[in-house]
Amino acid sequence: LALRLEGETAASPGWTRVLELRGAEERFRFTDIPFRPVPSLLRGFSAPVRLRRDWQDEDLLFLMAHDGDGFNRWDAAQTLAQRLLLRMVAEPETPVPSAFLAAFRGALRAGAALPPGDPALLAEVLSMPSEGYLGDQMGQVDVEGIHHARETLRRAIALKLQSDLLATYEANQDAGSYELTPAAVGRRALKNLCLWYLAAGGTDGARTRVRTQYARGENMTDTLAALRLLVDDGGAAADEALAAFYDRW
Repeated sequence: LALRLEGETAASPGWTRVLELRGAEERFRFTDIPFRPVPSLLRGFSAPVRLRRDWQDEDLLFLMAHDGDGFNRWDAAQTLAQRLLLRMVAEPETPVPSAFLAAFRGALRAGAALPPGDPALLAEVLSMPSEGYLGDQMGQVDVEGIHHARETLRRAIALKLQSDLLATYEANQDAGSYELTPAAVGRRALKNLCLWYLAAGGTDGARTRVRTQYARGENMTDTLAALRLLVDDGGAAADEALAAFYDRW
């Protein structure tokens, strides 16, 4: 949206404005806005402050799916996931909203809109708040409830977004030999996050990919990511993988 402050004769070029706050109270009124906007605030860490705002879920969903500022997209996704998970802890029968899954898919597909060569940032956007962090938000920590809520949400994402997760997983495979560069590290982070979600679906295809990644053993990051998933799944495959890891290392 073109932005024109009240009193200005014309809108400024572009859709980002820097506003100077000089007093204890300031008011900025934009005119000629054709519909209700969803603001992306403090873009590019433009101010060293903590901002308090009563975001509606719909606003956070929109920012999670579309914001071109990587940090703001991450912040919206984390805030939204935290709200949803705490709601699921309090009311275990709470269904995963289709709007959340749609926003997750939008963020997954729009990864190219983030800074070039930064899949690590997308991995952070799509990561869930940790169980420890969620516990910090509760007056009385419900350990089992938090774990159940996260696993329920993880499984819903795995089952509803399987094709998108698989496409992102395959697209971020290392094309050549191991590289220790920011771009390569980011690709591995995003790839292994997608595998973590896929494994929650419990499908034969997901289990096969986990075993295949572990068997390749191309680097320790991928090996440990697959090993953890095998151990979580349990059974003979986990025992064999742990024994093989012990023998090799």
